Amino acid sequence: MRTFDHVDNKLFESDFFLQKMEDLSFDWFAMRCYFSAFVSSSRSVTFALQASMRGTDGFETWYADIQNELRIDPLARFFHECRTDDQKIGFNHIVGGIEKGGKMLFWFGEPEPNRYKHMPNSDVLTACKSQMITLCSIVDRAYSNFGLEIDPDQIYTPEGMEKLGMSLDDLEDYVGFPSGFSDIDWSGDNKALHRLELLRKQIPGSGVKPLLSRSLGRELSYPVDRYRAPR
Repeated sequence: MRTFDHVDNKLFESDFFLQKMEDLSFDWFAMRCYFSAFVSSSRSVTFALQASMRGTDGFETWYADIQNELRIDPLARFFHECRTDDQKIGFNHIVGGIEKGGKMLFWFGEPEPNRYKHMPNSDVLTACKSQMITLCSIVDRAYSNFGLEIDPDQIYTPEGMEKLGMSLDDLEDYVGFPSGFSDIDWSGDNKALHRLELLRKQIPGSGVKPLLSRSLGRELSYPVDRYRAPR
């Protein structure tokens, strides 16, 4: 299985372009450029998800349900069509805007009559924010359902390692240390937890969780911060 970092990075890219669109006031050309970039990077989130998790037990069935949800979601379907037409034909779907409250509200238009079954009724930025929430929800559900496959913050904990049948010696081998490297003299309590903390410092955690929490407007159901031994 490929690293799940590819999924996180595509989500970060999507958020970057979304923030750029939100910062704009009257620059119609820049808005079209950032929208095109957002469409491409946001569409890549689910591509990266499939590539990263292919072969994981239970993933194909789980993702089939996700695909069905996206097929019947009019906005998700529109963004799918936007990406295809943007990259294969060159269409850009922002056709104008109107000033409101000192900022421009940009709107969509069809490059050809009756090309799409659904056109968003909202302005461009609102539609992009809704699409971002959809993507974050999918990634959030992946972390919830497959945490012991993709999330260092869930794998390398006492509970995670017990479920996976991993020992501290296994973890030492994984990070490239000789067996027993962290097994030093320790006079205090929780020696195993302090060994685990030392070894976890060698493993990058997931940095995307604050983005997920911000976009979804709630706390996440799995660890956001890495495990730390009691002091």
